[in-house]
Amino acid sequence: MKNQTDLSKGPGIYIPPPLFYVLFYFIGILLQKNIPVHSDLFNRNVLNFFAVILLLAAIYFIARSLFQFFKTKNTVILIKRATALQTNNIYAFTRNPMYLGLALVYLAITCIFGNWWHIIIFPLLIIFVQEYIIKKEEKYLEKEFGEEYLNYKKKSEKMDLRINSSDLYNFNSLTNCSLNLSFKFCLDFKSLRFTKLTTNRQLPN
Repeated sequence: MKNQTDLSKGPGIYIPPPLFYVLFYFIGILLQKNIPVHSDLFNRNVLNFFAVILLLAAIYFIARSLFQFFKTKNTVILIKRATALQTNNIYAFTRNPMYLGLALVYLAITCIFGNWWHIIIFPLLIIFVQEYIIKKEEKYLEKEFGEEYLNYKKKSEKMDLRINSSDLYNFNSLTNCSLNLSFKFCLDFKSLRFTKLTTNRQLPN
C-alpha cells in the first residue's frame, strides 16, 4: 500500500520546476544589488543576438515536450501519476528537454537583462535541478515503468542529444562546464579590474 501511495503522487515534487529557475534569477538580482559586479559585457548587442538564438532553441525544446505530453494525454504536474513513458520524438534525443529549455530561457534572459551573478550561480541552479528534481523523477519512473524505463535509460544520458563530439547537452557535463565558466568569468573580471587600476595609476597627474 505504501508503494502504491508513493506512485499515486508521482515524483512527489510539489513546487513547479519553473519557479526554481525564477527564484535563482531573483537571487542573482539581489546579489547584484548587495555585492555589485559591474561589466560592460551585458550591454553589448551581440549578446542580444545570442539571446534570441537561445530563446528559439528553448521554445523548440519546451514546445516539443509539451506537445508530446498532450499528444499522449500525460501530465506535466509532478504530484500526479504518469500515464505513459515518453521515449519518442524529442524524448528520443534527451530525457529532460523541458529542463534544458528552461535553462536556455534563463541564459537568454541573462544575456539581455542579467549580470555576472546570474552566470556565477547558474551551476548551482543546474545542480539543484539535477539533485532535487531529476533524480526524484528517475526513481519514480523506475518504480512506475520498471524494465521499460531502465532500457530507455540505457539508450540515453541525462540531457544528452547523442552528439558524441560534444557534451553540451549532458546535464552532468553542463554542470562542470558552467562551473568552469563561472570561475573563468570571475578571474577575467578580476584581471580586467586589476589591469584598469594599474593603468590608471601609471597615468600622469
